[in-house]
Amino acid sequence: MASGRVAGGMTFIDEAMAAVSAGEVGAVGAVGEIYCRLLSACEQATDVRRAEQWISAAKGFVAWGDFVPPTCRTHYGGILIAIGRWQEAERELLAALRSFEKGYRAGRMLPLFRLADLRARQGRLEEAERLLEGIDWHPDARRLLAAVALVRRDVALAEDLTRLCLEGRPASDPACVQPLELLVEIQLARGDVAASKETVDRLAELAVDSGSDRARGSAELARGRVCEAEGAEQASSHFQAALETFSLLELPLEAGRSRLALARALARDAPAAAVAEAQVALAPSSAWARCATPTRRPSCCGRWAPPGAHGPGAARR
Repeated sequence: MASGRVAGGMTFIDEAMAAVSAGEVGAVGAVGEIYCRLLSACEQATDVRRAEQWISAAKGFVAWGDFVPPTCRTHYGGILIAIGRWQEAERELLAALRSFEKGYRAGRMLPLFRLADLRARQGRLEEAERLLEGIDWHPDARRLLAAVALVRRDVALAEDLTRLCLEGRPASDPACVQPLELLVEIQLARGDVAASKETVDRLAELAVDSGSDRARGSAELARGRVCEAEGAEQASSHFQAALETFSLLELPLEAGRSRLALARALARDAPAAAVAEAQVALAPSSAWARCATPTRRPSCCGRWAPPGAHGPGAARR
C-alpha cells in the first residue's frame, strides 16, 4: 500500500482477513493487528465497501486491546468522514482521542488530523486550525491548512503548504492524491493552466500505477477543471466520469463536488440540464447535502457556500 500498489496490498489484506474469519488466527493481538491494518488500508484507499463487508464479517469476534482500540477507532472515524456519516465519525474520533490522552499521548495527532478534516468539511475553519496547533509540521496538517488558506484566497500560502506536503514523498505514494488535486485548484486559482496540466498528468499517472479508483476519480475531476479553464468541451465528460466514480465509491462530498462542477460546465449550452444537476446536488434529501450542518453546505470546489445557495451560478461562490 505504501509503495502505491494498492490493488496488490488489498489482496493481501483480504487474505489475512479471510484467515481471521475462518478462525485460523488464534492470538487476540494478531487478530486486532490485522483488523486495524484492514481499516487503515481501507481509509487510505477510501475503499468503503471493502471496509463495510469485512466489518460485517468480523462482528463475530472482539479483539480490542489497550492500544488497538484508539488506533482502530481513528481509522474507522476517517472512513466514516469519507462516506458522510459525520456525527458517528466525531463520536469515534473523540473516543479515540480520550483513549490516547490516558495512555500513548503521542498518538493524539492521529484523531486530531481527522477531527480537523471534519471541521474543515463542516466549514468550521477556525476550529480546524486550533486542532492542528502544535502539530502543523506534519504533512497531513499542512494539506488541511493549505485547503483552509485556499478558501481564504491566500493562494501563495496554500501553494507553499501543499508543496511542503508533497516534498520528500515518492510519486507513487497514494497519500499524494489529495495534495495533487488541491495543487491543481491552487494553480488554476492563480491562472497557471500550464502548470495545472502537468500536475493533472502526475495525478493521472498515479491513478494508473496504483489502481486506485479514488485516485482515478480525483484525476477526472482535476482534468475537468483544467479543461473548463481552457474552455474545452471535454470538461463535462470528465466531470461526469468523476461523478460516476465517486458515486460508485459512495463518497458523497466528492460526488457532490463533481455534480456541481458538471452543472457549471453545462450552464452555457444546456442550462436546463445544468439547473437540474445543481438542484439534485443541493437538494436537502441528497446524500451530499445530508453531510452538511443545518447552517452550512458544501460548495462545488469542496469548500463551503452559504445556506440557500442554489443553481450553477451559486455554485461559483
